[in-house]
Amino acid sequence: MRNGFGSQCAPERAHFFDPFGANDVSADSSVESSDRVSLMEVRLQAQEDEITLLKSSLADALRRLHVHEQQIPLLRQHIIAGAAPPSGHQLPVLHVR
Repeated sequence: MRNGFGSQCAPERAHFFDPFGANDVSADSSVESSDRVSLMEVRLQAQEDEITLLKSSLADALRRLHVHEQQIPLLRQHIIAGAAPPSGHQLPVLHVR
């Protein structure tokens, strides 16, 4: 069976109440469920860590962008005046990646 994201989904096993105890599949299934839950918890933690790293990287990029945007008026003044930047001020070097 395929889900909407194009990955394979395992078929769901139906577990029915068996008053005579003939259905031992549910015991194996509970172990599988426990393993699956543990695996999902590990994957969730890894995804949370990745999201935290992405947020940090985005915040850093936004800070740098803000610094460059603040320097635009200063750069315009120097370009219009045809002067070198004042001493102690360095023009930003923009790197294209």
